[in-house]
Parts: sequence; C-alpha cells; structure tokens
Amino acid sequence: MRRYVFAAPIPLYVRYVTCEANSKGNITFYHDIYGKDEELKQLLFAREEI
Repeated sequence: MRRYVFAAPIPLYVRYVTCEANSKGNITFYHDIYGKDEELKQLLFAREEI
C-alpha cells in the first residue's frame, strides 16, 4: 500500500466493476467482493406491475 500526502484535498473517483470487455468484445467476470451485483440485478430486472 502506498500513501500520498497532498497540500490540498483532491477529488477521488473510484470505479467498481465486476466485469469488463476487451477490444475483441470478450467479457471477463471478476468476483463481486462487495456484493453489489445482486442489488444491481434486482434494480435492472425488477418487474413492475402495469
């Protein structure tokens, strides 16, 4: 682990992904260490009554 000290605060953006596609379109899946995939799946595929 590295530690950096800056004179002033700077914004930090973290991107958490559990899959990604390479330039050939192949998808690589990674272990969901934070358990966010299930929550996202529920939001994306939830069925609402019409």
